[in-house]
Amino acid sequence: MRASWTVRHGVSARLVVGGLIALLALSAGALTTSAANQKSFTAVMSSGSTLVRGGTYLTAIQYPSLAITITNTSSPDSGSIQVGSANIIPPDAVVVLNPATGEPAVADDPTACFSLSFSSGSGPAAASVCYVTGTTTIAGVTTPGPVIALRDLSLASRTSVTVTFPARVECSAPTGGASWPIQAKQSNDFNAQPGNDLTIEPPFPVSTIGGSCHLVFTGQPAPAVKDAVVTTEAFNPGSLVDPADPVEVTVATGDTSTVDGVEFGNPRTISLSTKTGPGTPGGTISADTNSSGVATFAPTFGLSGAYTLRASDGADVSDALSAPFFIVDSASACPTNNGHCSDTQSGPKGTATITTEFATGGFATISFNPPGHDFMCESGTTGSDVVDANLTSVDDDGLKSVTIRIEKAFVTKAANKYQVCLRSHEGFAARAGTPETKKVVVDDVKYYEGLLPDCSDSTPAPCTLSRSTVKGAVEVSFLLRPGDDPPSRVY
Repeated sequence: MRASWTVRHGVSARLVVGGLIALLALSAGALTTSAANQKSFTAVMSSGSTLVRGGTYLTAIQYPSLAITITNTSSPDSGSIQVGSANIIPPDAVVVLNPATGEPAVADDPTACFSLSFSSGSGPAAASVCYVTGTTTIAGVTTPGPVIALRDLSLASRTSVTVTFPARVECSAPTGGASWPIQAKQSNDFNAQPGNDLTIEPPFPVSTIGGSCHLVFTGQPAPAVKDAVVTTEAFNPGSLVDPADPVEVTVATGDTSTVDGVEFGNPRTISLSTKTGPGTPGGTISADTNSSGVATFAPTFGLSGAYTLRASDGADVSDALSAPFFIVDSASACPTNNGHCSDTQSGPKGTATITTEFATGGFATISFNPPGHDFMCESGTTGSDVVDANLTSVDDDGLKSVTIRIEKAFVTKAANKYQVCLRSHEGFAARAGTPETKKVVVDDVKYYEGLLPDCSDSTPAPCTLSRSTVKGAVEVSFLLRPGDDPPSRVY
């Protein structure tokens, strides 16, 4: 009687019953698998399968822990095959953190060690896992560099060990899967010959890289006088006596509202440029990030006007735009108690003075003849007919009176012929007999524009107070509301 069967891995056998010989035919695949099962291990990412670029935490304790579990899958029938030691290579752009300090782990620092847990219980007393300088050879390729080194494991067949450690992902990490290559040996000290190696049952552990990084202005630029350093405090250039916080840009992660991201690793160079505004920034406009991903700047501007800044690293992090701010020709501090505040500035064709009543601190400021004012209140005017001023008051809750003086050499008509063209963020009534105020957009900011009416009991601010001739010069005065911090032009 004959019987035949086929077994797993392509092993076939035929037994001749009643004879003296049993013939077994084994495929090459069966031999390979059998040999591999004698000295093999698996490794899986049991925690941390998804990593977010940049991170959103400030300390290593707050970072989600990664955990890799190594299992000795060697057959119990193959003898005392143990996993005695292993090297885990972190992927590029993944930074292993020191749980004791929260900073990036430094190879061979005795505090840069992590926790181990064994499926069989407490595990050997000598077992350890630390971040060290090592050399790892996998598939004939030797890789020098820092590794997570597991030693003195004495891991028996069919038992596991799990290493847990904090890590973060650099913004430069590529999208997709990040592999954690592992070499394991039978020896506890990782020093045995290559024949002592165990073969991994693929694949290596993999983390998926997600999220995105961006820049954010965590210290917004504030108003400043031209050629002075712009800081985060209005008209404070950061003197030694009363220093102000500098303009600051931070590398962040997640959605665009996140500002608590950190950027370890090599410094990242951030540069500032003008997004909107009449001039380009000077001063310190390029800086490297510190270990918390923060870069600080000291920009200056030689032209007055309204600005926004762009921050960029020119690489893999999204740009940031600052909040709008303005640069002025001059500024006068107003008292903190209710009172009088005034500022005067001269230009090529005349002088502008702004006077505020009931000021509650802040500044009265003027920019004379600022670039970019393209007023269209009335056609037919010529360059010799106009004087511009950009008028700004900070924290002012009262009416503002403004006087613009046109010097004698530039007067081209009688005083009563001059008009005031105003741009305001708020609507207002236009002068009788002239077109109604119209909406205009300048540098993405909406204004209302028109000629001011004369002031009267029935005509509130904004309005023209007076026009007069003083020693051949013409002075035009007008009244503004608390919210009117606009450009204006006298025709």
